Amino acid sequence: MNRARLWVRGHEQLPRLTARAVAVTGNRNATAQALRPTQAFAAPVAEAGHTVTATLAYGVDATAHRAAARAGRATLAVLPHGLDRAHSHDHAQLLTSIPASGGAVISLFRPGTPASGATLRASALLLAALVRAVVLAEALDHVEAAMHTAADLHRPVLALPPTSGLRADGNVRLLAEQ
Repeated sequence: MNRARLWVRGHEQLPRLTARAVAVTGNRNATAQALRPTQAFAAPVAEAGHTVTATLAYGVDATAHRAAARAGRATLAVLPHGLDRAHSHDHAQLLTSIPASGGAVISLFRPGTPASGATLRASALLLAALVRAVVLAEALDHVEAAMHTAADLHRPVLALPPTSGLRADGNVRLLAEQ
């Protein structure tokens, strides 16, 4: 029998963190026009008692974690690889600071597992399952499937109005479908 496992750093905090979790996610190569509203949105969400939840990817996700941390609030990170290392290496400090500040870092994958297309999809499903709502700051089409998963799980999906350019195709499509 193949049993799913959840690898967690900060496991004692997980029930509290997931009770009011809100995903703030989007493009890794985000524009400044997306990062400003991400910062402006993530901090008040955290201050209102919600747990900002995201990956540790560059761009929108890491910006959301940092904005919540600056507001003095714990966050929850969902990783598409093992918990033993940060991807990118630039986020090693962020990886260790999240559980140290009362947050948690979780993964479906044992230490040593690298990120892949399959692990990214599985992590997107886990992220959607853990949160109460999803905020999409700026996204390309490849994020769209994860957002539809959130909608299938009856999670509200909030797509911020897109910035100009191709980096917000996912937002444009989600808004057009509403």
